[in-house]
Amino acid sequence: MRLSTLRISVLFLACMTVPFLQAQTGVTGKIATSGFGFDVTRDVAETINLRIGYNRLGIITGYDFDDNLRLNLQLESIPVLLDWHLLDSSFRLTGGLFYNRNRFTLSARGNDVVDVNNTRYRVESYSVNVSVNDFTPYLGFGWGRANDPAQRLAFAFDIGIMFQGDPSVSGRAVAFSSDAQERLDSDFDAELASRRSDLSDLKYYPLISIGLSYRF
Repeated sequence: MRLSTLRISVLFLACMTVPFLQAQTGVTGKIATSGFGFDVTRDVAETINLRIGYNRLGIITGYDFDDNLRLNLQLESIPVLLDWHLLDSSFRLTGGLFYNRNRFTLSARGNDVVDVNNTRYRVESYSVNVSVNDFTPYLGFGWGRANDPAQRLAFAFDIGIMFQGDPSVSGRAVAFSSDAQERLDSDFDAELASRRSDLSDLKYYPLISIGLSYRF
């Protein structure tokens, strides 16, 4: 359901670019800590631009990522941002909102031995799921003006913070032997509490991006 919602949002974003292209518009391709993506920029006032984009990155490791665990990292977001260009320059202050589907999972294969709260268990299944708020405010600054009428190509750079809220950490572990399940449940709960503490800094996610812009 959530995946379909994001796909619909991307389609809506694509449709929105049509009226954008009827105005002074720029498109930026970028590499960022939010993934690979693009922005569409147009002016809404003399020194203020509206930016809408899409970012995505997926990474899946082998089961040797961390003690027989596999990492499945999925970064996906749609930013809606306002840029204020001070003194009508390329320097900008930026604020806005991300529709944010950043998630990652740690999982193990059946019959693997994993460390749970400093105790080794053979598990039938194991997964830890980490997610953040769907809607995250953003504040930052940068350089570049994708729709600058004075140039076709321009460099773009952004740095800022996404305020994602405290990460949600959940999961389930099933012992290969039913005799060990009660002990595993206790240790797994302690493991989740430890991971929540370790990941608490993710509520402030740094966003850094570089890119190249083209004005239509």
